[in-house]
Amino acid sequence: MENSTQPISNLTCPAYFDKYLQWSQTGAGLTASQPCPDIAESIFNGVATRYCHPTGRWTNRDNAPVENVTESFTNYNDCGVPIPSDVESDDMAWNQLTGTVWGIVGLIGLCFTITALVTSLCILQSIRIQNCRLKIHKQLFLAFLIEAVAQVGVTSENVNAFFQTRNGQNDTEVLSSGNATLGSSVAIWTVNCMFVMEEFGHSSVIAWAFVEGIHIFNIIVVSVFSKKFPLKLCGTIAWMSSIGITAIWLSAWLPYPRQPNWYYYGKHWSYHILTAFRLSLLLINIIFLTKVMYVFVNRLRANCTSELLKLRKATKAIALLMPLLGITNFVAIYQEPVSKVGFNIANGIRRIVLSWQGFIVSILYCFLNSTIRRGLRRSLVAFKRTHLTQHKSIFLTVTPINAPIR
Repeated sequence: MENSTQPISNLTCPAYFDKYLQWSQTGAGLTASQPCPDIAESIFNGVATRYCHPTGRWTNRDNAPVENVTESFTNYNDCGVPIPSDVESDDMAWNQLTGTVWGIVGLIGLCFTITALVTSLCILQSIRIQNCRLKIHKQLFLAFLIEAVAQVGVTSENVNAFFQTRNGQNDTEVLSSGNATLGSSVAIWTVNCMFVMEEFGHSSVIAWAFVEGIHIFNIIVVSVFSKKFPLKLCGTIAWMSSIGITAIWLSAWLPYPRQPNWYYYGKHWSYHILTAFRLSLLLINIIFLTKVMYVFVNRLRANCTSELLKLRKATKAIALLMPLLGITNFVAIYQEPVSKVGFNIANGIRRIVLSWQGFIVSILYCFLNSTIRRGLRRSLVAFKRTHLTQHKSIFLTVTPINAPIR
């Protein structure tokens, strides 16, 4: 056991066993610490701590001294899930049940999302429009698709694990094995790879939304790229920055998990690396859009041209995208509440927004996009014209049955 400083008096807190670790006498005003216990629920290689109040009494979670040592608090947050159960067993079962319900709702949304995104990518590929903004849309759809496919794998395994538990399997066994239905380390690491793929996809979505904001900002406000917007350069930076920040997060996270599964990686401090990257891009984009709105309104009052009206639709679309992407990241900053209502609200918002946001974006950026609809109509007309011409030529070259034989 290690103490952070010298005691401030001769008072000491008594030795105490909190069901998981034995704590020896600790000087008043000191914080005692030791490695996390080697049990299933302890998923990180961190430290557990207890604070001894200057009055010589152990403290509760608010650092207030308590008379009864059994009411004192050990901080196991650095070890992963709260080990001294902050959640009653009935509440835990209820949270697992509602979490599974939200997971099923998420799977339904992901099916719609993947269908819409694949359809949108096929449409954009078929119309062959040489429009920079639509090319950015295509990359954004691809990033959403990567995220959605990974979410399907992760969510389906979560739902499977719940139903296996309901069939009589021990809850702790399921949690400690990551997913007892998988039954092999290879399958568990496949799910872990899905986690990495999901986080990479989510970072890519934010990065390409940032490119969308830069493009609109350049057109309306500054026009730095007077000749041509450097889409290839911005695209390379978007993809590579997403790969880079994912690699940095992995390098910070890999030394800590004590269990083969990574189901609680979002509770570790290293996850804030991803959150900081995404929120930074979102906040910069919001600043860009605020300036865009100001300049755009002034230009629209002075000269209401058709081009400005098109840009107004594009600006409106990217403005709607920002809160849609921001909700999930702002929710990720805060730890899920342990109460029934708080857990269900936080978990529900995250599940619904993450699973349906790709579908909403494909509706806004593809199916309701007038430029894409016009291009699709032209492609269909050209296809029909070509098909009918070929059909007529084949019909005219066939010799009629009643024609005289010469």
